[in-house]
Amino acid sequence: MFRSRNFIFLVAFGLLGTQVSLGNELVIGVAANFAKPLMSLVEIYERQTDTSVSMRIASSGKLVAQISHGAPIDLFLSADQQRVDLLIEAGYALEAHRFTYAIGRLVYWRRGIPISDMRLTEAITASDSKLMIANPKLAPYGFAAQETLSALSLWQRMENALILAENVQRVSAAMHSGIVDHGFISLSLAINDPAINHTEYLIVPDHLHTPIRQDGAITADSKEARSFSHFMQSASGRKLILAQGYLVP
Repeated sequence: MFRSRNFIFLVAFGLLGTQVSLGNELVIGVAANFAKPLMSLVEIYERQTDTSVSMRIASSGKLVAQISHGAPIDLFLSADQQRVDLLIEAGYALEAHRFTYAIGRLVYWRRGIPISDMRLTEAITASDSKLMIANPKLAPYGFAAQETLSALSLWQRMENALILAENVQRVSAAMHSGIVDHGFISLSLAINDPAINHTEYLIVPDHLHTPIRQDGAITADSKEARSFSHFMQSASGRKLILAQGYLVP
């Protein structure tokens, strides 16, 4: 059930009726794909305020489970919209406290091979290696990769030769380790990884998949959670998110 953070704290420790200072602290549960951009946002925000921000990084599904079991997370930043829907339906967040903070971009990455002059279908089919994507049932970027392959008439051809990972971070790690030589990751990962040359990836055209709209929601109401969500949607916050390889609504 949705509660203010102060209420949750006081009930948990039997301190209702007692004056307790919780300090200016904020706990953010963030989907793994947005962890690095969030670190940049937090660095700026902490310099501008007296709030101390800590992060819990996991898949959106795991964070929903944690919040549902009482984890002290004030603000949830999902990799999709569906997980926020689940929290609102279950009473762990309010529709009024929901916002779209970013729209993800998908890229096809071929490790060590310049492909910037190739067409997407040509680049994908030129490799003899198995293709790695995030699990479409668990990760929005994986679902977008599946939709892209389907739109290119490649899904049935490649479905049995795919390697699935938990999320795009795992795809990137596997490619760096040499397990596979091509896969789909987020643009944010690509531009923030100094080991990935910009000639090695192609940005997937948006019309090939459903927009990867990433929603946030306040899950334990506090002035810190409201303040940070407003900061993310401010002109300076949106500018930083754009620079990290996302679109903004």
